[in-house]
Parts: sequence; C-alpha cells; structure tokens
Amino acid sequence: MSKIAILNNSGNVGKTTIAREVLAQNLSNPVLIEIETHNSGNSNYKFKEYVKIDANEITTLHTKMIENEDVVVDIGASNILEFFNKMLEFTGLEESFDIFIVPTTADAKQMKDTLKTVNILKNFGIDTNKIVVVANRANPLSFEKDFEILLNASKKLGFRFNKNMMIRETKLLKELELLNKTLNEIVEDETDYRAKIVESKGTQEQAKWVKLDLAKMSGKKVYEDFKRVFENIVNIAKGA
Repeated sequence: MSKIAILNNSGNVGKTTIAREVLAQNLSNPVLIEIETHNSGNSNYKFKEYVKIDANEITTLHTKMIENEDVVVDIGASNILEFFNKMLEFTGLEESFDIFIVPTTADAKQMKDTLKTVNILKNFGIDTNKIVVVANRANPLSFEKDFEILLNASKKLGFRFNKNMMIRETKLLKELELLNKTLNEIVEDETDYRAKIVESKGTQEQAKWVKLDLAKMSGKKVYEDFKRVFENIVNIAKGA
C-alpha cells in the first residue's frame, strides 16, 4: 500500500512525468489524483482511476485516500499554497501520506524552491526520512557537481537524495506525449519493429516503425532510471 504526494513550490520540474511514468506505471492498481487548476497533464492516459480536483476539494481527496490502497497525488504549483493551508486546517492530513516526492532540476531557482518545499514539510513535523528529492532532467556525468547544493543540504536536513534518485535528460517523453504513450508501453512492447521496417519498405508506414524502434533504443536507459527510482521510493515508503 502506497500513498504518495508529489509537490514542489516550483513549476516545470517533472511532477506530472514522475506521477505517470515512475509511479502510476509501476504501482499495481493506482488512483492518480491531480490537484491542479489549469493543466491536466495525465488526463489522456489510462489508470485505475483519474481524478482532477483543486486543493479546496478536500472531501474528495480524503475519500479517495481512504478508499484506495495505492494513491498518487500530483499537487500542481498553482495549488500548493492552498494545499499547505489545508494541512494547517486539518490536523494530521500529512499523516495520510507514506512519502513526499519533491522533483527538481539543476536550475538554481528550482533547487532553491526545492529546499523551501522541504523545509515547509519539515516544519509540518513530517519525518525527513519520508521526504525524497528526485533529480529530473539530470546529467549522470555531472550529477554531483550539478546538484552539490542539494546533496549537502540532504546531509544537513536529513531528507533522501542521492544518485539513485536521478532521471536523465531526454527529449523522448515529449514525443511520446503527442502519441499518448508511456515509455513503459514502448520499451515493453514485444513488437519486432525491425521486421516491420523491412516489411513496410517503400511505404509511408515505414517511418512510423523506424521512429518506434529508435524510441525503444533511446528510451532504455531512461526506463532503467524510472525503475530504479521507483524501487528506491517503495523501499523508503516501507521504512527501509
């Protein structure tokens, strides 16, 4: 059973991607809740249940959290202040979650906002062992340098952050969003794309199979990142 919140005071850090690609694709039968006023980044994908609300609809959130075993709550930057207000109003709301995921990138503003988010959660009395920072759009070769500020802060504040919580930079996900496909669907598809390329030689369809084969090739390392991050998150949620 996993109840997971994904949040950051900063936008454009990959919350929606992590909710869909890392968590919802690997949990057994999750309900995905987007607390968002504007965008609905995951509305076109298939889940056990998808719910879009704003932070004021606390009754719906509370009901879904109690009814379901696996719940992923993606809290948009447009609603995070109101969500924190609800945590102040309803004592113990934070205890509904097993773990808090704070995605970030190596940009200075995003890292500053990440630390602000961590400190807000800490001030709510949340155990820092339940706070996990995930580095999105990262470069594996310069990870330690790029995220030095957060690595040092994690040692001081006690939140979870290391190279195992890294997802590398890729342009592939934006291409897949246009097709409403997840990376999981592409990488685990057993279709012999190369045979299809040969069979469709000289046709317009060939380009599609070439694109899918290249996507599968380029996506494997990112897919490994998703799996590794998910396994670490689950272990932390279980208290490991």
